[in-house]
Amino acid sequence: MQELIRYGAILALLGLSACGPSVKTQCQEMGEVTQQAMDKYMEAARANIGTSGYQASTEVAIAEALTESATAMAALSIRDRELQAVQADLVSAYQAAATAHTEMAELIPANGSPSTQRRQAIDTIRTDAEAGIPPAIQALTVRCVGL
Repeated sequence: MQELIRYGAILALLGLSACGPSVKTQCQEMGEVTQQAMDKYMEAARANIGTSGYQASTEVAIAEALTESATAMAALSIRDRELQAVQADLVSAYQAAATAHTEMAELIPANGSPSTQRRQAIDTIRTDAEAGIPPAIQALTVRCVGL
C-alpha cells in the first residue's frame, strides 16, 4: 500500500511538473519579447541617424520602448527557476536603461546642442545605459540553446 502511495505521489509530481508551458516554450516567449524590445529600441534610435546624436525626443522614445519591454518581460508567466532569474535580470536591465535614457533626455537642451560638460555627462550615461542587457540576453541564450 505504501508503495502505491509513493508511486502515486511520484506520478502526481510528474503531472504537476508537466503542467504549464515547457522550458522550450518559455524560452521562445522570452526570446520573442527580447526581439520585440530590440526592434522597438532600433526603431526609436533610428531617429538619431544623420543628427548630432543629441536629441531629447529620441532619448525619451528609447526610454519608453525600454519601459514597455520591461513591462512585457515582467508580464510573462515563467516557471523555470533559471529563466525566472534571467527574466528578473532583463526586467531590471531594461528599467535601468530606460532611467538612463530619461536622464540623458533631461540633459539635452531644446536646441539639441548641449554644452561640452553636458555632452560628456550624456556620453558617460550612454556608455553605461544598456550595460546590463547583453549579459542577461547571453544568460537567456545559454539557458535556451539546444532546447
